[in-house]
Amino acid sequence: MTFSAFKLTASEVGLVGIEQISREYRNNGGVLEARGRVKRFVASGVKVGDLYLQIDDAEPLKLTSDSHLLWLPVSADGMKVKLLNKVGETQSLLAESTIHLFGGLTDWGYFGGGTIHLICSSHNDIAWFDTPEKTIERRDHASITPALVRMKKRDDVHFTMENVLYLNEYLERHPEKKEEIAGLTKAGRFDWGATYNQPYEGVLSGEQLVREVYLGAKFIRKHIPGTPARVAYNPDVPGRSIQMPQILSKAGIPYLVLSRHESGIFNWASPDGSRVLCWSMGHYGRYAGLQRSRDIDTFLSSVNNYTRKVAQEYKDHQMSPNYAILHSSDYIGPGDYDTFIDQSTERHSAMLDGKMPRKYIPPKSQYSSSETFFESLLEGKPTFDTITGERPNVWLYIHGPSHHWAISAKRDAGIYLPAAETFATVEALLAGNFKDYPSADLDKAWRGAIYPDHGWGGHNGHITDQVFKEKLELGRDIGKRIFERSIGIIAARVKHKRAKPITIFNALSWTRTSPATCTLADAGKTFGIVDAAGKPVPHQVVSEGSNGVTVCFIARDVPSLGYKAYYQIPERPTSNNQHPASKESSVENAFYKITLGKGGLAGIYDKELKKDILQTGKFSGCEIFTGESVGNGAGEFWDVQQPSFKGLDRVSAHETTFSAIESGPVFSRFSLEQKLDHATVHQEFMVYHAIKRIDCKVSLLGWDGTRSREFRMALPLNMKQGTTTYEVPMGTVTVGRDEIEVAGERYRTPCKFTHPREVQNFISTSSDELGVTMSSSVAVCDWIDPVKPGVSYPVLQPILLASRRSCHGGGNWYLQAGDHHYSFSIFSHAPGWRHGRRPAIEANNALQAVVGGRARPDADLPTEKSFFSVSADNVLISAVKKCDDDNSVIVRLYDIEGRDANATVETFVGIDKAEHTNIIEEEGKPLRAGKRSLKTKIGHHSIETFKLWTRR
Repeated sequence: MTFSAFKLTASEVGLVGIEQISREYRNNGGVLEARGRVKRFVASGVKVGDLYLQIDDAEPLKLTSDSHLLWLPVSADGMKVKLLNKVGETQSLLAESTIHLFGGLTDWGYFGGGTIHLICSSHNDIAWFDTPEKTIERRDHASITPALVRMKKRDDVHFTMENVLYLNEYLERHPEKKEEIAGLTKAGRFDWGATYNQPYEGVLSGEQLVREVYLGAKFIRKHIPGTPARVAYNPDVPGRSIQMPQILSKAGIPYLVLSRHESGIFNWASPDGSRVLCWSMGHYGRYAGLQRSRDIDTFLSSVNNYTRKVAQEYKDHQMSPNYAILHSSDYIGPGDYDTFIDQSTERHSAMLDGKMPRKYIPPKSQYSSSETFFESLLEGKPTFDTITGERPNVWLYIHGPSHHWAISAKRDAGIYLPAAETFATVEALLAGNFKDYPSADLDKAWRGAIYPDHGWGGHNGHITDQVFKEKLELGRDIGKRIFERSIGIIAARVKHKRAKPITIFNALSWTRTSPATCTLADAGKTFGIVDAAGKPVPHQVVSEGSNGVTVCFIARDVPSLGYKAYYQIPERPTSNNQHPASKESSVENAFYKITLGKGGLAGIYDKELKKDILQTGKFSGCEIFTGESVGNGAGEFWDVQQPSFKGLDRVSAHETTFSAIESGPVFSRFSLEQKLDHATVHQEFMVYHAIKRIDCKVSLLGWDGTRSREFRMALPLNMKQGTTTYEVPMGTVTVGRDEIEVAGERYRTPCKFTHPREVQNFISTSSDELGVTMSSSVAVCDWIDPVKPGVSYPVLQPILLASRRSCHGGGNWYLQAGDHHYSFSIFSHAPGWRHGRRPAIEANNALQAVVGGRARPDADLPTEKSFFSVSADNVLISAVKKCDDDNSVIVRLYDIEGRDANATVETFVGIDKAEHTNIIEEEGKPLRAGKRSLKTKIGHHSIETFKLWTRR
């Protein structure tokens, strides 16, 4: 086989040809040599003496015949060849040159003789290319079906789709392909990502994020036994929630493929220490052009350029010489690297068999899966750098601010569905069986509640956005219906002491005192409310309508994940009489003195702390303001596109006065209404008298959908500086402390400076003297004054609405014309967010009332009861549900405060046995349990799942 032919010519003298004739190699004192032949052809008409060939500095070889076999040196620098002519005693140089066998050897260094894993994938959104329906068709015809065809033709072809939703959609169109796909998936050739889809992690609730792996990895493992689904993919979103590595790790998913992040192999850890091994290629389309290489040498040269850049990292961390190339781009089919794989394998084998020094042996190339690549990296004892913390999402304007109605439905679903599961489970345990447990409806609801991925908008995005919104509303509505049905059935089991019961249910895992609102159909002119002991409970009428009278009262000490009974009586106790507001401009009670001002609250004085909590030099408390906000959804490819607030309009710029609506034993209520540019602001404040809480309700009425505008609410705090902490799924993040340092790739701003942020129930800021926590009904909040010149003190700002545009060239504007409604609650307390987090979470998880109802003849429950509780005050119960696979009960706990705890879970039923499982109810390990309790250790920041076999 001729790898290279080189000729030295001297037209008057002759010609010499050099070629390699076999794959025979030897290592001669550190010099690689290949078996070759030298041919001599002597021209006529010229006096020629003795011809000699000198290679490098070796002794010249006398060419005595027309063909010589010899060992030729092979090196990256080539061999220096001289043709000498000796006539008598005179020697002359006829020609000289440098010859490269194989056209020159490549020094592969650390990757010599290694492996190149060609991972063919297709990045997809649910829509974006077009509507969901059209994109499903595209995914079928352009990606999945071509992959199946390729895998039939060549048995080493692999293909990856990034999540399980795409499998479900494809099988709905092609049920006949189920066995074929199952076989390929089980064989490891068709890889499906281990999550349901690719979401903005920080906008999902904790349980919604967990359901990503329930409906992802667990679904695959159940329906294709023997398939572990161990790799998660979320390459498009520049954001990671701080607890996602723990959720993946504890679902048996050890690997994560991501991009839009600095390239490399590293661990990403949650604060508890759980981690996943990550691979980032920089951007998922980085290698898209490699398939178009001219030939094998061009291909290998490109690969060599990639491997040289990471060789030192691999060497330092003792990783095996395995390099991955992700062939991926939007909505593409499988790559065709057949020729390159075959030729590189042939060359690799030839050099390996010839005992060439390893650094010159090109890596073999092979079709592969991400899991195979990750597993190959773990050969030997490698080490990896570890990063810990949140990567704040820089694309967050695309969801909460620009899709307010839809994200509100998502947040409501995140509240209703865990409550529905909990009380449906209680209902089943009370009945003694799970035959009426609504598994199918709950599954449908969870799928709807997490259905939208990161691809809002796009081509024909108005249709996509509507589909997303309807899915979220479906999840919310099913959850609400199941919850209300279950607590109604449970309330009927209560053995009441009086007629006209009002049973108040608490879906949180601690005993709480909060406002309860209910509508009484036959209240009459005068009525009262008492507790089970007959003690009067002050109430206040909120409104009257055709359905009855809506009243509010403070329900005290409602048990954890349980209920407490109250009763409507015919006569109102004298102490319940309402009284008018004493002043139009202020309200005072045992906790606060609040002054109403121009455009908002002029002051809040905390009597317990003896502190003014507001700094109203620039903004009034809870003031609404609006102005220019230019941006393009998920197009913030470097940093969040900050609003300019040009054309600023604000409530305090107008002559706005408050009206006192009512004042009574439960609350005082005030309102204002002011027309701003493009919308009318209606605002109400409720100051509770028996608990330390201020509610603020905001409505933007008649918003006209003007482009590039934004509305925010400002809560300016009386602090020179403060530390801000906000709730994330199953944890918290403190700004400046809990973020990774720099995301890399194109994102160079330190993550601690990224703002605004995705917020769950609350955002809280503390100084050395004061803490203020605000519950929020919106998904995105800021704490830095955006209106230039900005102030230095913290200004908490929920972002109500932004009318920005899709970054898709043919995409839609996110305008949301119409009415929008929001709610917030304010709590001041001693420094530290921990003092404010419980009441803030309570404000977003209202107590639920069951009014009246016919009691069962066999009603035997007491007038108040906790069904499940946990002793440690830093530990929350996030889920109580029927196990997916049997009739045991799943209880999930997590620590929110970052400290270890010895926790006791109390149940209302007996426990026959218990197991500690992974997060998706697998791999149970037996635990000792008491008759009605389970004692366990919960580590700091940890999420733990338990399986209980119960009896009533």
